[in-house]
Amino acid sequence: KVGGITLYRIEALKEFKNVRKGDIGGWIESEKNLSHSGEAWVSDNAQVFDNVLDFDNAWVSGNSRVSDNARVFDNARVSGNSWVSGNSWVSGNSWIFGEARIFDNARVSGNAQIIQGELKGVAKTIQLSKHPITIQPDGYVKIGCICLRLGEWRMKYKEIRKESGYTEEEIEEYGKALKFIEQIIK
Repeated sequence: KVGGITLYRIEALKEFKNVRKGDIGGWIESEKNLSHSGEAWVSDNAQVFDNVLDFDNAWVSGNSRVSDNARVFDNARVSGNSWVSGNSWVSGNSWIFGEARIFDNARVSGNAQIIQGELKGVAKTIQLSKHPITIQPDGYVKIGCICLRLGEWRMKYKEIRKESGYTEEEIEEYGKALKFIEQIIK
C-alpha cells in the first residue's frame, strides 16, 4: 500500500523487447495505469498509481514512482528513484532518472535527460501551463520570450510574470519550477 492505495504486482501478458510472457513487473493500482497496446511496461519496484497512464513504448522502472494525473508516453523512460507527479507529462525520448523530481504541470519532452540533479545535453524545455521554460547550455533560462540568468529569474519572476498577466497560481507554478531547475543544475 502507498498512502492507503493498494498496488498490485503485474505480469506480462505478451512478449516484447526484453520482456517475456509471464515476467513479473512492477506495481500498479489498476489496469487503467498501463496500456495494453504498444510496449509500455512497469518493472522492478516501480509504482504507478492514481490517474496515471503509461502508454506507447514508455517504461517506468527501478524504484521510481509515477502518480496523480501524470502521463509517461512515446519512448520516455522513468527510472532510478525518480518521481513524476501532478499533471506532468514525460514524452518523446526523454529519460528521467536518479533522484529527479518532475511535478505540477511540467512537460519534459524531446531528448531531455534529467539525472541526479543535472540536465544533460542541449537546451531542455519544460512545458508549464502558460509558457515553456527553456534551460539553455549557456546558463540562461528562457520563459516565453524573456531570457535571463537563473539567479535573475529567481529574484524577479513574480514581478515579471505579473507584468505578463500570470495568475497567482501560475506565478507559484513557475516559482516551483525555477526552484527545481536551480536544484538540478547545481
